[in-house]
Amino acid sequence: MSPLPNPNQGQPRKVLIIGAGIYALVAAKTYLQINPEIDLTLLDSDSTVGGVWSASRAYPGLVADLPAPIYEFSDLSMCDEFNIPKWGDISGQVFHQYLVRYAAKFDVLRRCKLNTEVLDVERDGKGWRVRMRGVGDSSGREEIMKCDVLIVATGNFSKPSIPDIDTSVFDGLVLHMKDFNKRYHEIASDKVQTVVVVGGNKSSVEAVGACTRAGKQVYWVIRKDGAGPGMLLNSRLPNGRSNIELSLTRFFTLNNHTIFGTRGWWDRFVLSGHYKLGTRFFNWFWTKMTAQQIKGRYDKSENGRLLKPKIEK
Repeated sequence: MSPLPNPNQGQPRKVLIIGAGIYALVAAKTYLQINPEIDLTLLDSDSTVGGVWSASRAYPGLVADLPAPIYEFSDLSMCDEFNIPKWGDISGQVFHQYLVRYAAKFDVLRRCKLNTEVLDVERDGKGWRVRMRGVGDSSGREEIMKCDVLIVATGNFSKPSIPDIDTSVFDGLVLHMKDFNKRYHEIASDKVQTVVVVGGNKSSVEAVGACTRAGKQVYWVIRKDGAGPGMLLNSRLPNGRSNIELSLTRFFTLNNHTIFGTRGWWDRFVLSGHYKLGTRFFNWFWTKMTAQQIKGRYDKSENGRLLKPKIEK
């Protein structure tokens, strides 16, 4: 792919990107595409690139919640690289390897400074001053890097949110989902028979599924006023096709909001809220689709019915 035109070609600047996940890799690749001579470094506390899809977090059985065409980049086909059916599922290990190949293809991998924890960031004239140290380095040694451009791509979930629970009297295994893969061998061992999962969001759904597959008795604790697991969607239609594929057809996308402005009279009729008939159609359509997705998914047990989302009409 030919580099994009750059009026400042030949005038490299120092760029630091905190993080090495999906968005960080794309930002680095774009900078290098515009100016291949740029002085660019990615900083990440993990030992591999990938962010939430790093090698340290891709536990056995982890599968992305959307198929390959939704996640892959336009300049590297995941389906072709790993021989995945077009609407097939993606394992966590494959997703990680895909990001590694993407970083290597665009010369980003060698610019990553891994196992590095950013401690502090402050202004330094027109640029930035970043203080860091090696992960696990008990010597107290720190390093300072200065840059003209700083991109923070750590995501919303880089730091675990631990509930205020006193675990001092519990002598069993206590961990956050971020460390699930690192300690999976302990969870999967015969020494662990029961597991309590606290929380109701996406990672808790994954934890419950993984522990159940490992043969454990799982207790799932979600406070009544807390966030629930959302919808456990059917991944396949009765004819075997992916429901995600159907949701991306033109008919479905026409009945959804877009940040790119109105697309004509249909948007004004259905999405503007100015036409009662259009608003009624919009509400009916998505209520019907939602009901179809959750039909029969939660009614198999009493606990399942407690997780059933409420459909607002």
